[in-house]
Amino acid sequence: MRRVLAYGNPLRQDDGIGPFLGEEIVRRLGSAVEVRFAHQLQVEWLEDIRSGDVLVFVDAALDGPEVDWQVLKPEPEHG
Repeated sequence: MRRVLAYGNPLRQDDGIGPFLGEEIVRRLGSAVEVRFAHQLQVEWLEDIRSGDVLVFVDAALDGPEVDWQVLKPEPEHG
């Protein structure tokens, strides 16, 4: 199953983009995707994040550029 971790506080203006997008995903895809909501990232999600094939973090700012994409590649684990 595909999973979305939607976090942010809808009461804090631009910080509400995560839950807004999570609700939109639920509306469009229904039960095809599991969406979890929280006000901030949770340590309990670490394994889900580590094992994900694709991670998309969305952040918004009231005074930032209209769109700014950044592709990040994970560093190899040391062990």
